[in-house]
Amino acid sequence: MPIEAWPVAIATDIDLTPDPVALAFGLGVALLTGLVFGLVPALRATRIDVVSSLKEEGGRRGGYSVRLQRVFVAGQVGVSMVLLVAAGLFVRTLQEASQVETGFEPRGAYMTQLDLSREGYANAEEGRLVQAALIERLGRLPGVTDVALSLGLPLNGRSRGSTPIPEGWAPDGSFFSDYNVVSPGYFATLRIPLLQGRDFSTADNPGSDAVAIVSQKFAVEAWPGEEPLGRRVRIEGVSGTVVGVVSDVKNRSLNRTDMFVYLPLGQVYRAATQVVVRASGGSATVAPAIRTAILDVDPSLSLTPVLSLELLSGFDISAQRLAAGLTTSLGALALLLVGIGVYGVVALTVTRRTKEIGLRLALGADRGAVLAMIVGDGLRLVLPGFVVGGVAAMALGYVLVISDALLGVSPIDPATLLAVAVILVGVVVLASVVPARRASSVHPTVALRAE
Repeated sequence: MPIEAWPVAIATDIDLTPDPVALAFGLGVALLTGLVFGLVPALRATRIDVVSSLKEEGGRRGGYSVRLQRVFVAGQVGVSMVLLVAAGLFVRTLQEASQVETGFEPRGAYMTQLDLSREGYANAEEGRLVQAALIERLGRLPGVTDVALSLGLPLNGRSRGSTPIPEGWAPDGSFFSDYNVVSPGYFATLRIPLLQGRDFSTADNPGSDAVAIVSQKFAVEAWPGEEPLGRRVRIEGVSGTVVGVVSDVKNRSLNRTDMFVYLPLGQVYRAATQVVVRASGGSATVAPAIRTAILDVDPSLSLTPVLSLELLSGFDISAQRLAAGLTTSLGALALLLVGIGVYGVVALTVTRRTKEIGLRLALGADRGAVLAMIVGDGLRLVLPGFVVGGVAAMALGYVLVISDALLGVSPIDPATLLAVAVILVGVVVLASVVPARRASSVHPTVALRAE
């Protein structure tokens, strides 16, 4: 799939039909897991010493089994903590992403694609006429305020980089910048502020002097403390005079601000462009109007989906959204298993200590103290899991930071760690309280008679 088409393909060509091979593999793994983990206790049950088990002491056997259960529960807590911390970090990342200043306004803007080289327009002269006619026709649509064509758009996965040569720099490839080829009105359409100089105009054509517009960061890096207007920059074989400086935008990622050079489409022709329209009204009304306008220019032109620029710019954090949903689901499942595991181990422990509990109550122990003792045992049971899980979660956070998966969130985020700890402690306490209340409510005489 060509890179120029991938955003549209993502939005329109997703096949949600279950894959038979993947489904069969998942079912096979599930059945194998159930058989393996069900076979182990079954084999252990066949090797029980009947004579010992019939004696009173036999009821107290199984210390190794209890320790193993405690290890498993602590492991569940550790895994649950890692998953929940990861989910929390990704959720915080999505919150931070919604507050990042991107430098442009995607809301209210819509885009589609047009490749004139595939539509029979073989030369630049014919292509420029079609592009000009399209801009004029789209500009007359009701509710449309701005129209532009561009080689790429910010945060849509189609960034292009190059090694420009700013005036005064050696041509050694040490300077790197993104670039775009845009029509007049591009900055107004995306609401990118013009800080100095002028925008491109229809006068910037093949017969006029080559010009360029640079971003603020580019101007500062290329000519620190100097006036950028009037300086020259060479990029992609074009040497243009800087006629304007615009505000910086987040182009490749929300994590970074890239330097930018913009060239005029009137001088640097590109057959494959993005058509960007800013209009009032929803997609249901804007999209059909854009398609109609394109066909008015040339009924033979191919139509591609009209998408919201807000949707496309969100692709930059689509992986974080997926990761947040996946880790949250797995974390919730792990949390459920933690509750079941803690309940099972604490209930078994309470059963084995029934006489001890009855003796404590008979000697005047407070039922609240017995309840607190059993809940405390439950918390001590999962303490190793808390420690190991916390360390593993922080290590995972550092890995996510290094891979740029987190945005504006510390790998050791206090709010996330505290929230996860509170949730886990709450689940453990709740799972321990149920058997603890049952044990503390038993009459001492009944407890002392328990076999």
